[in-house]
Amino acid sequence: SGGPSENAEAFSEADFLRLTEEVRGQRYDGVVVGWDTALTYYKITKSALVFQLHPDAFFYATNDDAADRVGSCLLPGNGPLLQAIEGACAACAASRVGREQPYSAEAVVLGKPNPDYARLIAEWNGIDLRRAVMVGDRLETDMVMANRAGMKALFVLTGVDDLDELRRQASSQDVSVDAVLTQVGPLW
Repeated sequence: SGGPSENAEAFSEADFLRLTEEVRGQRYDGVVVGWDTALTYYKITKSALVFQLHPDAFFYATNDDAADRVGSCLLPGNGPLLQAIEGACAACAASRVGREQPYSAEAVVLGKPNPDYARLIAEWNGIDLRRAVMVGDRLETDMVMANRAGMKALFVLTGVDDLDELRRQASSQDVSVDAVLTQVGPLW
């Protein structure tokens, strides 16, 4: 299955030219990529046009998670979607390649594992991160953020990663955990 027969609408050259004029005629401050189960070629093209026609537009992403667990299977997360838009940006707005973020061809990830995200929340709520614990089920986001922000890291085995992945990443990346739980329930 898949292909043009499942598209709600074809995207023609005339549509591209109309979209180009629409993007050219409007103000765009930036592009923010979040998980979008309806991501289309049209949306990727519009993002590429924003980067071409508005070279000072910022580029952010909510996260770059590779996959999410649903039942016993994984589905693509925001990371693969983000890679498509980053690739389109680099290909169509080459002047952004090598520029400082958030004006480059690579998005700044605002959420986990960005430690500034944790620091800002801690500041807003008067939390000492040295006394805080990050509870999470994803090594490359939750646990890395805990490590980078100076929090304790409590890894829960209910997400994408398991103990084998923890062992692999602990020896090769900046991932360390202080404790592991099979599920969150034992905390309560």
